[in-house]
Amino acid sequence: MTNIIWADSMIKGMKKFDELIGLIPEENVYRLRKNKDGAVAELIDGTVYRLVHATEANRGYKCDVAFVDKNIRENIMNCIVYPSVLAFGLPTDSKVKYF
Repeated sequence: MTNIIWADSMIKGMKKFDELIGLIPEENVYRLRKNKDGAVAELIDGTVYRLVHATEANRGYKCDVAFVDKNIRENIMNCIVYPSVLAFGLPTDSKVKYF
């Protein structure tokens, strides 16, 4: 399962990423990578958490669940974020979670 954290600012996104990863026992995290451009956590069960800055340049990502910053502009939501979830069916409340 792939989870993407779409953030308007990388600082706010990193806080959400840390919050979500903090809920997972450390022994279940296989690989964790953070840098100024984003973050990725791979779990032992194959689940992936990815932090992505919500911009026009970040098209093409696909996910099962999207954690979405409420401050993202509407055109980015419609062109970038929603299509990333649509690949697996219509975006519902269980697939798109706002923060």
